[in-house]
Amino acid sequence: MRLLNASQLLASVGEVMERLEELYSSKGWMEVTLTGEIVSLPYPVLSVGGRVIRGPPIDDRRFRELKPIPNRKRFLSVDASLKVLFDCGSFKIIAVKTVAAVWRWRSLARRFTPRKRFAVVSKRVEAEELLLKAELEEAWRVAELLKEGDYCVLDRPLMAVPALKEETRKLMERFDKELSDRKVVVMGVCKASKMKLNTGEPLLGYLNYRGSLVLKGCAWWYYPLFKLQQYPSWYVGEPCAVKFDGEADHAFRVDVSRKALKEGDLEFFLGELALLQDAATPGYPHPIRGVHEEAKITRYEAEVDRALLLEQLKRKGLAERFLANVRAASFKEEALWGSMF
Repeated sequence: MRLLNASQLLASVGEVMERLEELYSSKGWMEVTLTGEIVSLPYPVLSVGGRVIRGPPIDDRRFRELKPIPNRKRFLSVDASLKVLFDCGSFKIIAVKTVAAVWRWRSLARRFTPRKRFAVVSKRVEAEELLLKAELEEAWRVAELLKEGDYCVLDRPLMAVPALKEETRKLMERFDKELSDRKVVVMGVCKASKMKLNTGEPLLGYLNYRGSLVLKGCAWWYYPLFKLQQYPSWYVGEPCAVKFDGEADHAFRVDVSRKALKEGDLEFFLGELALLQDAATPGYPHPIRGVHEEAKITRYEAEVDRALLLEQLKRKGLAERFLANVRAASFKEEALWGSMF
């Protein structure tokens, strides 16, 4: 094996360090607005429809300590996972598995039979849309168990971007309206967020860093990230940043239905959810973790699904032609990574 060029490697590392120093330097935050105002603190930015929305500068006073609130509310949680069963290049056959469960006082009150569907997709947005529809439809199906004051917690942001079909966007709006009319609070806990600062630094990463200094060892929540009127109409929920456990490593974006916020208190909603933390994963709500684990499609399960689809293709007389499509797109997996099947 050839040795790497040490001087070239060190030079490349130096370039990375220089970029990070520039990113994290407070000097990079200094800006002068059109009105002549000097802004010396970083602020959130949000790209919407080709324009950039600017939120208020990060202010340590917006960090508030989060305290779990004992309650006997029901928490319905839903999650869906996706697995590519066959990759034919121009299209893929995927499996989507959806799981729903209800928790109450840190205990599983009811678990529903997982549901699965197969689909042919040619674009990433089609797969993402299927995941969203599967979660909303499953949540809607079992939400009749929820009563006033209960919660529906999804493992995603509460928004339906314009790239989705109108019927999907309307589905989320109707779902939010129906549950809000019944006084059920809809929330979304996101494992990842693309929100960032004007400097380019991830918004949640910076808030996690600042929060650990302002409220050391404490759980906290930060709000608002943007002004309410700045969000586009397809933001069904309003985002905030939350660290559910002061000793945990991660902070999360949590969306809360804008309809619920008109009549309720954000700190109260977050406090009741904070009670349901997973002892195995401090700082992460147990209902979300529980359905996430069960929604995973195992390798064995995917093999069974493939066999089922291939059997049906044989009955239709389409198996050989279909497998030729698969082989045309699977050279990398078979020749370089090992066989897919």
